[in-house]
Amino acid sequence: VTDGTTDLYLFGSIHVAEETIYPFDEIIENAYEKSDYLAVEVDVLSFQEKMLADTELQMEVAPYMYYLDGGTIEDVIGAELFEKGKKVFEDNPQGITGDMLAICKPYTWTSLLTGIASEKAGLKAEDGVDMHFLKRAHESGKEVLEVESIQSQLEVFENYSDEVNKYQLGEALDVENAATELK
Repeated sequence: VTDGTTDLYLFGSIHVAEETIYPFDEIIENAYEKSDYLAVEVDVLSFQEKMLADTELQMEVAPYMYYLDGGTIEDVIGAELFEKGKKVFEDNPQGITGDMLAICKPYTWTSLLTGIASEKAGLKAEDGVDMHFLKRAHESGKEVLEVESIQSQLEVFENYSDEVNKYQLGEALDVENAATELK
């Protein structure tokens, strides 16, 4: 897109991919190189770095991901989905077990399950288009602009109804089918 003096390059992003999609065609590489900025949905690379070092940010994000009030995911999704989910996580360990699984909110489970399905399909977040360009921008010092923030996204997920959470989680629990669809 151009207005005669400024060029704007639009490129869709894929959050998980195979490394075989690289290198990109020269036209894509040239557009990136000519750009003064990289605009992304969220600068997940910066967020991940901050989360490792900033306990205040960890405390700010925790209520979006975990029940800190004594509630459990089973209270929201019911015993049947909870047991099915526990089995999927036992078969595909993600470093979260037992009591931690119980206090995860539905979005957290859905996110973890989507990661499992992606792995089974041979797709990796570190090979996603957004991460590819974010790494390059960070290494070269290109300014990164965010269209959204992690907090704004988490607020959206936090406001999903129990019905939406159950539906999404029910779909995500079928990791084999999801992996097949991702391929």
